[in-house]
Amino acid sequence: MANLADIATGSMDSDTLANLMKLSGSPTSLPLSQASDLANQPTADDQTAQSLAGIASQITPGGNISAILKGVVQGVGLTKKQQAQQKRDAANRYLQQLNQHQIDLTQHQQEMQQILQAGEYAKANQDHLVNGLQIADQFGDTSEVDRFIRANPVMQKVIASQLPDGATYTGVNLQTGPDGVKSLVPVGQLPDGTAVSGSKPMNIDSILSTFAPDVLAARAAARGEALKQGLEIQKKQAEIATEHAQAGKYAAEAKSAASDVSSSHPGQGKAPAGYRWAADGQTLETIPGGPATKPSGTEAGQLAIVTQGQKAVGDIRKIMFNADGSLNKSTLVEASGVNVPFVGKTPAFSEKARELRTAFYNMANAKLRLESGAAVPESEVQRTADAYLAGIMDTPASAEFKLAAPDQYFKDFLHASGREATLNPPPAAGNTSDSTPTTPQSQLLLAPDSIDAELRRRGVLK
Repeated sequence: MANLADIATGSMDSDTLANLMKLSGSPTSLPLSQASDLANQPTADDQTAQSLAGIASQITPGGNISAILKGVVQGVGLTKKQQAQQKRDAANRYLQQLNQHQIDLTQHQQEMQQILQAGEYAKANQDHLVNGLQIADQFGDTSEVDRFIRANPVMQKVIASQLPDGATYTGVNLQTGPDGVKSLVPVGQLPDGTAVSGSKPMNIDSILSTFAPDVLAARAAARGEALKQGLEIQKKQAEIATEHAQAGKYAAEAKSAASDVSSSHPGQGKAPAGYRWAADGQTLETIPGGPATKPSGTEAGQLAIVTQGQKAVGDIRKIMFNADGSLNKSTLVEASGVNVPFVGKTPAFSEKARELRTAFYNMANAKLRLESGAAVPESEVQRTADAYLAGIMDTPASAEFKLAAPDQYFKDFLHASGREATLNPPPAAGNTSDSTPTTPQSQLLLAPDSIDAELRRRGVLK
């Protein structure tokens, strides 16, 4: 794009150049149409060419010298005329470039004005924006953000400017990067129906840092606390692993000692730690409450997680289903984050909705920790919890079907651990009391008091 310095090198006469210089943006700038008229006015070269043409016309051919002189004068006049036209052409080219520059500048100013207006709209409707961003972040639902964008034509135009030319804005999609960072990407449609998306994803954290820095700070604090808890869990797991290795050593010693006892003369051997000889003198039996009946540190930690998961499943059933077996739709809708009111920047869930969300989170967290053997990122736990959460279109049967998978997982895990009889001993012989139901579910549930007492003794629980 040409500038005034380029024009100054064009060898234009001072009057034309002075007029063009007025286009620099001052209040007295000439309109480009007037500048064009000035650039096309006759110059000194035109006047010289016209004078030479008049002189040439007055030379009367009377010999070779006269003819030569007339030709020279005519040639110089033509040259001056051509030079004048070349200067006018150059001036017009510069004016065209200046005109395009003026058009680009005006367009840029309009775009900046729209961006400023969109920013003012976002600040004025901060609660609506933050609500939409949090719903998108937690549940993957971008409909609230889309409504926020469509509510203001300028905001919609700014967002749509990221789409290819000719595309119509249709909404926003949630995108999660390899590093777990979530962004919003505008999407649209070309006239031929081709779906297109924006080239610049909008980072949710970046949006919050601009319009709701306090909300972003709270999110960062929560993530930091989750990381801290994860590190503490890893430390505890390392301690449990050490204890487990020691327990393995003791078990190996016990097995070795048992193998050394003569089967025909058991009294000659010493019973391993945690065992005693039965009355028949031939078999070993565990000492109730002894080391052989107590879970190792690792097992105790796993059983505590199973207890948490089974308790969460029970809590979910109590809240999610009504007494008649139907779904509590109002609580489910609220727990999913739809139309949740805000107190400041915090969603104001009702007590039941909050308890249901917590139960689903605890259930998902327990299942993932048992599967992975380690702490799981908060975002992954929340995604898993959301997957099990029943939606407004679910029936009681489909909601129970979703819940059956993690419920059965906890039962299978407990059964495989071999600790059912230890933690839930059968009733004494002759006890025919049926005060405690013996359904499959109740048989598989742990006795919380027994587990908690053992875990506190081991320092796993405070």
